[in-house]
Amino acid sequence: MRELDCDFCGGTAAGAYEILPDEVDPAPGEQVRVVLCGDCRETLDDVLAPLLDRLGARDDGGVDHSFADATAGHAPSDPSPTEDAIDETGADRDLATDAAAPERTEPDSFRKVMRFLNNREFPVDRAEVSEFAAGAYGLEDDEVREIFDYAIERGILAEENGQLVKG
Repeated sequence: MRELDCDFCGGTAAGAYEILPDEVDPAPGEQVRVVLCGDCRETLDDVLAPLLDRLGARDDGGVDHSFADATAGHAPSDPSPTEDAIDETGADRDLATDAAAPERTEPDSFRKVMRFLNNREFPVDRAEVSEFAAGAYGLEDDEVREIFDYAIERGILAEENGQLVKG
């Protein structure tokens, strides 16, 4: 996998991040992804903090679960579990359909693989990106299959003739 440069300073990027946290419930066209180094990520997080507070996306009394923490899989500065944030994501959105089926938990590395796919042009060959994702993140084939199946069940992706397309 090639090394990326920070969108802001040009330094070595630490990762790709979604600006708006899931709690804000952005529409697919509203979400913006940026590639940032650690310093620029912290700066952008500090700039966005008052806006996210005002929008009610951060209701934990000042503990900062930054956009990067919530979307890029980085551990928050508070070592306590973040299960609440994960459980609430999208729960109200699909209430009618979720009532009939038990809530399935998000597979490990799901967000990493989804970020990986967001940097790809769709449609993509499922077998090919499965191999790349498994190699890039040290995942087993069945783990990647579970991640893709979960994304298809949630409507994030769809599969057509062995190709993954956006859902």
